[in-house]
Amino acid sequence: MTTSKQNILVLTDFSDTALNAARYAVALSRQLRPSRILLCYSDYIPPSIDIPLQDAMRDEHEFKKNDDQLKAWKSQLKLLADEDTLIDIHIDERPLGFAVNELSEEQSIGLVVMGLTGKTRLEQVLIGSNTIAIAKSGNRPLLIVPEDAKFMGISKAVFACDFKQVDPVIPYDSIKNFVRSFNARLLILNVDRYDERQFNPEVKAAEAKLRSEWGGEVEFHFTHDKDVAEGITAFAVEHEVDLIITVPQEYGFFEGLFHRSVTKKMTYHTDIPLLLFKG
Repeated sequence: MTTSKQNILVLTDFSDTALNAARYAVALSRQLRPSRILLCYSDYIPPSIDIPLQDAMRDEHEFKKNDDQLKAWKSQLKLLADEDTLIDIHIDERPLGFAVNELSEEQSIGLVVMGLTGKTRLEQVLIGSNTIAIAKSGNRPLLIVPEDAKFMGISKAVFACDFKQVDPVIPYDSIKNFVRSFNARLLILNVDRYDERQFNPEVKAAEAKLRSEWGGEVEFHFTHDKDVAEGITAFAVEHEVDLIITVPQEYGFFEGLFHRSVTKKMTYHTDIPLLLFKG
């Protein structure tokens, strides 16, 4: 999938962080050059909830309020976008994960963007749950934009992966194409909990495999940290990278990234966006 030639879907809950993520997506689009940015609000109500007539009337009022809010955001974002980039709005009443996948197919979406925030513990858990659900079930790359992230261009990105679990999950071409869109340097990072690179033949063999796939375009780095998420974040901050890339899987190295507390730890301790590619 060549993300730069497809449209961008921006998910919003009308929070300040969501607006910042939308602005980030618009700034990003000036280099990715999509035809459209689709700004989407989910208005899903579970079917198990019985809605009285007066509530149905209230829902109609809510729909108009949300539609007006989206139009206001569209007006703001158009001032930041290139003239040839269209910005459309959409309210979807389907479950969020399902809606994202369906819209991705219907609207030729190449990248999904959402903010991540939450001032209280409960907000962090709820919003984090949505992010995790989309990351696990989504069929497009997902860009998670922390609340203080500002787009200053992408000149350096780090791809964090487990060298012992490299095949067949890494979408090499998709990651390369995305990074090339920005003419950025790509760093490949392996975080090991026990610093076993020197004597683990699996790691050495995987390193050789990765070098053959990436060629001379990338730099390889190794670090060790008992907390993998902290190791990634510390490396990203130390090396002043503009984007963290990873491929979430349901095993070992990545399972911790989707534990709520660890996801919060990665995103709340840095303003570096996190890009999740599907394996």
